[in-house]
Amino acid sequence: MQTQTRYKGAIHCVKTIFKEDGFFGFYKGVRSPLTGIGFANSLIFVANGHFKHMIAGDTPEDQLSIKQHIASGFLSGSVMPFVSAPMEHMKIKLQTNHLSNSPVKYKGLVDCTVKTLKTGGIRNLYHGYVITLLRDAPSFAAYFGTYELVKKGFKSLRKDNFKDYNKFELFMAGGLAGIACWLPCIPQDVIKSRRNSFKKLLSKY
Repeated sequence: MQTQTRYKGAIHCVKTIFKEDGFFGFYKGVRSPLTGIGFANSLIFVANGHFKHMIAGDTPEDQLSIKQHIASGFLSGSVMPFVSAPMEHMKIKLQTNHLSNSPVKYKGLVDCTVKTLKTGGIRNLYHGYVITLLRDAPSFAAYFGTYELVKKGFKSLRKDNFKDYNKFELFMAGGLAGIACWLPCIPQDVIKSRRNSFKKLLSKY
């Protein structure tokens, strides 16, 4: 829906995709995120651990303030686009390939990546990098900040009885962090998706 304005809403979008491309139409471009998502998730947590250690210095990790967790998340998010920008660029190209008037068609992820590099090099592969950076940095600042804030809230409720977080508390912290991470970045994500799918029309962004 972000890249195509012909859909009237979510239900219309689902019906149209299923009618035109069948069940597997919902999985167009899935190979790109599947290829990179494991590495990307590993990178973000490794980066967050590194930046927390850098920010904390000699301070124990469990004594870091929420502001310090937010700062660490922001710095971690600034690393993420090195992986997420080309990964999502290829995904969007594959998803919208059938709508393009361009004679260049892609057979799959490898073919799409090779042709993208041939037509503009690394710079073309990283098209949309800046807007991805503007999305990911505040997104992960919100994610890690909220995660730690919710955990501290549960810890304060139990006061002297606290030994460790239970499964429900970790579930709630992760769930609320997941919601919070999208709130500051939805506008950037819409712009990024449209910029990558309609590069010529939206070159002014």
